[in-house]
Amino acid sequence: IDDNSHLVIGEGCFSNSTNLNSLTINGNSINILNFCFNGCSKLKSILITNSNNVLFGENVFTGCNNIESITITAQNYFKANKNCFSSLGKLNLVQITSNLVCLGIECFANCGKLNNFFITGKQIDFDKCCFSSCSYLNSVVRSYYLF
Repeated sequence: IDDNSHLVIGEGCFSNSTNLNSLTINGNSINILNFCFNGCSKLKSILITNSNNVLFGENVFTGCNNIESITITAQNYFKANKNCFSSLGKLNLVQITSNLVCLGIECFANCGKLNNFFITGKQIDFDKCCFSSCSYLNSVVRSYYLF
């Protein structure tokens, strides 16, 4: 999806899709509502680039068991709400770059294979239990960068 204006993807829009293999979005302002991609069984990667503001609702990607990597770049802010990326059984790599990053309650909970988490930003907020039950996660690598 390539949209230079304000992109909103509705609640449950692609929920349980069996045809979606990857998600690439370029857009100025991106708002993905609750449960939008929940249970997309073949989704393997998420790439969001060239954005200013990115907001994900609750449980947006919960249960997408084949996602292996997530890369998000948002100049102003990136916010992912409660359980946004929880229970991603194959997730291994996360890279987030934004001036302000807010990760909600249990945002990456139960991502059992997550071991590479890189975050770059000026202000970073992790809510409670953000990484609960991420048994392979040894560290979160933070870099300071201002767009």
